[in-house]
Amino acid sequence: MKKHKVILLFSSLIFAFLICVSSSYAWYIIYKDINNIQLQILQIDSQISLYQALDDNANGAPNKLDEDNTFKKDNSYVEYNYPYYIEDNAFAYVDTKYALSSDSSANTLFDISVDNACPSQIFTFKYEIINYCGMNNVINFDFLSSDDARLSCFEVRMMKINVNDATTINDIVKSYTYNNNEWKSFVSGEALSVVSDEDNFNIPPTSKVINKKNNVLEIRSGRCDLWLQIKMKDDVTQYENETISFPYARLTLKIEAPTQE
Repeated sequence: MKKHKVILLFSSLIFAFLICVSSSYAWYIIYKDINNIQLQILQIDSQISLYQALDDNANGAPNKLDEDNTFKKDNSYVEYNYPYYIEDNAFAYVDTKYALSSDSSANTLFDISVDNACPSQIFTFKYEIINYCGMNNVINFDFLSSDDARLSCFEVRMMKINVNDATTINDIVKSYTYNNNEWKSFVSGEALSVVSDEDNFNIPPTSKVINKKNNVLEIRSGRCDLWLQIKMKDDVTQYENETISFPYARLTLKIEAPTQE
């Protein structure tokens, strides 16, 4: 009887030991996977929102927001995000997407179209990019290839909005940097590169800064706004007043390579 109890006790101890080992290994695997996920998210972590300008004259200069805020409330949005800038142009919201990747780059695809285009008209879109990770991002932008012959009637350019390091919101000054080659034309069956590494369109990382207004330490996400402009060529004699859907507009974010010492 005693021998039976000893064997039973010994078996119970072995069983408990095996359970402990299995549980510990399982927790180790889960912990390792969680850490991997956290590291992956930190590679590329950005929010990209697309807006289309309301431009009555279709000349590339969007309507200004009404001083009485009526337009802001009903048709657009109010942007007050010191220390970047206050938006004073009329943009209507289109879509928001997220770039999350464990790799050193991530792509987002947006649908772009224009209605009732006429020669020399310019259609303006704004990309609002917020960088939540701690690394500088490089921006590339292109349109995927298409065999639509109508695209040869259009050309595009992209500009980056720059702001000075202002102390108060009233001191902020905006300026614009165009991509190096200005207007670029579509070629049937070929992708169109609008912004590449050589253009140096970068998004700063999330950083800790001292708010100059109240001397408080803040966590501030990196921010970059881009204007994409699409123009119907002056000498076009066909395809007027049509709705044109462009091939996917691809915005690529890449981790900036460290400089060689």
